[in-house]
Amino acid sequence: MQKMDLNWFEGSFDDPVSPVNGAGVYVIWHSLGADNPETVYVGQGQIAQRLEERRYDGRLVHFRRHRLLVSCAAVPKGQRDGVERYLAHVLNPKVGEQWPDAEPIIVDLPFTYDVDIAARMLELVTPANA
Repeated sequence: MQKMDLNWFEGSFDDPVSPVNGAGVYVIWHSLGADNPETVYVGQGQIAQRLEERRYDGRLVHFRRHRLLVSCAAVPKGQRDGVERYLAHVLNPKVGEQWPDAEPIIVDLPFTYDVDIAARMLELVTPANA
């Protein structure tokens, strides 16, 4: 399985200025307390444009009562599907149900993770018959 290092940038979801110019992947999330992040949405594309679209996404209204954060990273187009697939599997976002049919590319996560996330990470790298 391929692995890639990302430089994550974090900002407020409500800030109209994207923390990353250009294209890549993004994770919309909030923290329910110390070391307890909850992933709301994972996506890819032209980051500023996609975040603007998500600000008007009715599926995210419920989560707006929390201070939503966004973490973004530049990713080359040919690797975005695999990175998004990995992030969606590992972070288990509350919104969204279709992910690219691509070989997952392992990346560093944008925030500290808990035991459930660690277990989903192992699912991807441990052979089924092990």
